[in-house]
Amino acid sequence: MAIGEAFLSAFLQVLFDRLASNEFVGLLCGRKYDDLLDKLKVTLLTVTTLLNDAEEKQFYNVAVKKWLHMTKDALYDAEDLLDDLASEALACKMAAESPATTKQVWNWNRISTSLSPSSRGIEHKHRSPTTSLVDESCVYGRSCDKEEIIRVLLCDEPTSRKVGVVPVIGMAGIGKTTLAQLIYNDERVDKHFDLKIWMFVSDHFDAVRVTKTILESVNMKNVDLDDLNLLQVCLKEKLAGKRFLIVLDDVWNKRNDDWDLSWIPFRAGRSGSKIIVTTQNSDVASSMGTVPAYHLTGLSFEDSWLLFKSQAFENRIIDANLEAIGKEIVNRCDGLPMAVKRFGILLHSRREEDEWKDMFSRKIWDLPDDESNILQTLRLSYHHLPAHLKPCFAYCSLFPTEFEFNKDSLVLLWMAEGLLEQPKGNKTLEDVGSEYFQELVSRSFFQQSLHNRSRFVMHNLMKELAQFVSGEFCFRLEDKVDDSNQYKAYEKARHSSYIRRQREFTTRFDSFSRLECLRTFLPLDDLDPTDGTGFSYLANKVPRDLLPKLRYLRVLSFNACRITELPDTIGNLKHLRYLDLSRTAIKRLPDSTSMLCNLQTLLLVECRSLTKLPAEMGNLTSLRHLHIDGSRLKEMPLQMCRLKNLQSLSNFMVGRENGCGIKDLSDMLQLKGSLIISGLQNVVNFVDAMEANLKGKEGLDHLVFQWSDSSDDSLADTDEEDVSDMPQVHRILDDLNIRG
Repeated sequence: MAIGEAFLSAFLQVLFDRLASNEFVGLLCGRKYDDLLDKLKVTLLTVTTLLNDAEEKQFYNVAVKKWLHMTKDALYDAEDLLDDLASEALACKMAAESPATTKQVWNWNRISTSLSPSSRGIEHKHRSPTTSLVDESCVYGRSCDKEEIIRVLLCDEPTSRKVGVVPVIGMAGIGKTTLAQLIYNDERVDKHFDLKIWMFVSDHFDAVRVTKTILESVNMKNVDLDDLNLLQVCLKEKLAGKRFLIVLDDVWNKRNDDWDLSWIPFRAGRSGSKIIVTTQNSDVASSMGTVPAYHLTGLSFEDSWLLFKSQAFENRIIDANLEAIGKEIVNRCDGLPMAVKRFGILLHSRREEDEWKDMFSRKIWDLPDDESNILQTLRLSYHHLPAHLKPCFAYCSLFPTEFEFNKDSLVLLWMAEGLLEQPKGNKTLEDVGSEYFQELVSRSFFQQSLHNRSRFVMHNLMKELAQFVSGEFCFRLEDKVDDSNQYKAYEKARHSSYIRRQREFTTRFDSFSRLECLRTFLPLDDLDPTDGTGFSYLANKVPRDLLPKLRYLRVLSFNACRITELPDTIGNLKHLRYLDLSRTAIKRLPDSTSMLCNLQTLLLVECRSLTKLPAEMGNLTSLRHLHIDGSRLKEMPLQMCRLKNLQSLSNFMVGRENGCGIKDLSDMLQLKGSLIISGLQNVVNFVDAMEANLKGKEGLDHLVFQWSDSSDDSLADTDEEDVSDMPQVHRILDDLNIRG
């Protein structure tokens, strides 16, 4: 899909992918749904032609934003209806004793292809062009960054290319342009380079425009030429034998044919010539750079405060009360100099404490439109997101400030919510989600945590942008106010989260009972459950009361909530795809759990009271991830061999009886990652069994054999045979290329 297409374009693509599935089409054969689906197709295609325009205008037109949300609401309802039908089809398939007969498949691919309208006729508000001039008195905290890049520019070490490209990357508003301006105007740079050229590129990298602009900068006059050949010949003559510095500011496009064409005249320059490229996208940087990209980070609080003071107070005496509020505002800006400076400018003429408090309480979209460029700058980043990434980004508005999230966990949530397009070739849905995640990282929407390199965070203002585009469809319990208008505003919410408390009152969850269309119930925090304070003590009454009302749930988590049971009504949640009961005190899963035909992810990590899984677990044929490490399960239930879609299985317990045995692993050909097999004292001819049933598991990269189940107290004193030194075991592992 083209850049700039609407949030809902991806939504509709996923919806029509579902319509194209064999199960869904098989259900409709012989039923009178043809007219309904044709009408739905026409309606959706008509709506789609308006989405792109509305996507852009929602930022400054309240009426358009309202229409867009009404459209989203209607499409959510449509998807729920289709999901009901698809779930019925899947349930019928599960119940069938013999394989379903092949049905004629409708050509929905033709329909979905037509869901990618062009963006013609849409007027976008672009960022104002930049220049090389800078007011250095308004710049703080960039001395080290400046010195590091100048060091690279002045370095004349021999390379394979005469011209070096130095990428500078960072999120919108972080100060990339300002840093480039400081470098461009440095006296040492002036002396080192024969020519300096500044060009604002923006989102359209065109070889003719780039060449012409650079040539005009060299000539210091307009060039009346549009022929690329003549332009490049002239530019080559001007650059020949000269050491030059070119700044290409605000580049959005990766290296392409236009870039390679534009590069040709640069080769005539003297060795040591340099090009600085500023961009928000690390993929752009890596495609163009000849040296590692320079990652520009936010300002420290001290430097941010100096910048804010220079704008808000200038030379006047600082009022103590205003200073306290100002520091809170600076904290909120999270080191983003563009936001710090803009808030300072907005408050410069405001002297009353109430005015400052009001400014602090506003979201970025509530700031005066004619005075603030914060939303406009961030909006451009959002506009450049491909359509399939927009819903994934908006979904992250559920996360609280400074929340650190894990890539794999977030991908499983996206997958459960239906935000991922169907994979092509040998890719899995998980692969698609990982690519989405990495692209959002490369575009500076996600940033690696400074405290934990395996986790990621969102900048405070980027999170506010996500809240704006998600609107009323994402509901954070902590953000609501206790009045009827606020409750009414969130009645259409589809996704919700809340921060766990150590002691939860059941009345806290009353508001959820009104959210009948809710898809996501997600508790969040960063507490460590191992220190004794990371659990939330929640009454069983909460799931018992809520689950019958929230029948559209796709994501349900009670992670670290110390419930002891789930109601049997869990089996009625036919839309459910993600169930996380990790670190709960649950003793058993209701038998009705095996009716969750769409369930993809089941997390039972450290459920230390859980000793048995439902007997009909084999019915969960959609299951892709089953994590049971840290539980006290003694064996796996019957028919685990039916779970042929499993991508990850943390543990496999071999039972003592003749029921579930090691042979059930033989059909799980898609297993990847790490697997622990325990209870091997129950396996006759251990080596033969392992060799026979681990064939085809090339995706596994780490395998652990446990002779007995260490979680079973009754076996604690049993002598265990050390299988790790058995040569037959090493042969099995070597054949599978698995690390023992």
